[in-house]
Amino acid sequence: MLESDFLHVPVESLSRSFRRSQRYVEKQVVATQKLASRAKSAEALKQIRTRIDKLGQNLKKLEDEEEKYLTQLEERVKSMSREVTSKDLMSTFVCDFLARSGKFDCARKIATDQGLEDLVDTDLWHEFHTIRSAILNQDCKSALKWCDSNASKLRRLQSDFPFRLHVQTFLEQARCGNVEEAIRYAQKNVSPYVKTDSQNYEQRLRLSRRAMSCLIFSGEAGRGSSQNYSDLLSERRWKDLSIMFEKEFRRVYGCAKHSSLRRTLEAGLAAIRTPKCTKGKHKECPGCDENLGRVASFMPYFRPANTRIVCPISGKIMNEANPPMAMPSGHVYSLEAIKTLTNEEGLTKCPVTGVLVPFQKLKDVYIM
Repeated sequence: MLESDFLHVPVESLSRSFRRSQRYVEKQVVATQKLASRAKSAEALKQIRTRIDKLGQNLKKLEDEEEKYLTQLEERVKSMSREVTSKDLMSTFVCDFLARSGKFDCARKIATDQGLEDLVDTDLWHEFHTIRSAILNQDCKSALKWCDSNASKLRRLQSDFPFRLHVQTFLEQARCGNVEEAIRYAQKNVSPYVKTDSQNYEQRLRLSRRAMSCLIFSGEAGRGSSQNYSDLLSERRWKDLSIMFEKEFRRVYGCAKHSSLRRTLEAGLAAIRTPKCTKGKHKECPGCDENLGRVASFMPYFRPANTRIVCPISGKIMNEANPPMAMPSGHVYSLEAIKTLTNEEGLTKCPVTGVLVPFQKLKDVYIM
C-alpha cells in the first residue's frame, strides 16, 4: 500500500512526457511538410532549416525529461529491492509530507542532504499546488493546460473535470457580459463533451443547458437577478472545482489521499490505541499525546486478546523477560526500571513516595 504511488508517479509522468513528445513531433512534421511543399525560394528553405533546428532542440529537452523520469523509476525500484535504513525511509516519508503540504524548499533541502532527490515527487506537488491556487484565484488557464497534457488519461478515467472547467470558463465570460465570445467558446469547447454516447450524457446536457440560460443574466446588472441559477454564478463553484481537481490529480498519478507518513503513523496508532487513552493521561503513551492524539482520535481502538501491563517509568511491556515488581508502598514497576532506581548500596528509591527500600523487600507480581 505504501509503495503504490511511489512507483506509479514516475511511470505516469514518463507516459505523459512520451505522449507530449509524440504529439509535438507529429505537429511539427506536418507543418514542415506543408512548408516544404510551398518552398520556392532560398528564404523558404531557410525557414524550414530554422524549424528543423528548433525541433531538434526541443526534442533534446523532451529526451532529458524522459531520462529524468526513467532515472527516478530505476532508483525507486532499486530502493525497494535493497534494505533501506529506517532513517532513509523516515526521511523519504517526511519529504513526501512536506511536499504535499506545500513546503517545497524544506522538502528539497532534506532530499538533497540525504541524497533522496529521485525518491521524492517535489516537482509534482509543486505543480499541484500551483494549479490549485490558480483555480482558487478564479483562473482556469493552468488547469485547462494540465487537462490537455493528460487528456488521454482523463478520457480513460471518464473524468468530468475538463467539462466542468470549460463550463466555468464559459460562465465567467457570460458573467462579464462577453456574450458572443462566450457562445463561440461554448460551441468549440463545451459542445464536444455533450454527446449521446458520452459518459454522464444526461447530467452534462442538463448542466450545459442551465449554463447557456445564464447568458440572460450576463453582465454585472444581471448578477443578482437569478435565483434559480445562483449555484452556477456562486463563488462556491471555484472551491468545488479545486476539490474536484485534487481528486482527479490523485487518480491520474495514482496518489493516495494521505501521505505515507500519515498512513504509517495511523497504522502504528491503531495498533496501540485503547479506550483508556485520553489527552495527557500517560506521557509515554502516543495515544495520550496532545498532538498524536488528534490523529489517533479518528482511528479504531486496538483490542488485545490478552492483558498487557506497561511500566510507567520505562514505558516497556512487563512480561516474563521484564517481570513486574511491587514495592512496599504498593507501586509496581518493571525489573528494568527498578534496576535504574537502585543505588550501589542496594537501596531502591520509590519515585512516588521517595522512600528508600532494600531491593530484597521488593516482591514479584504474578498476573492470572
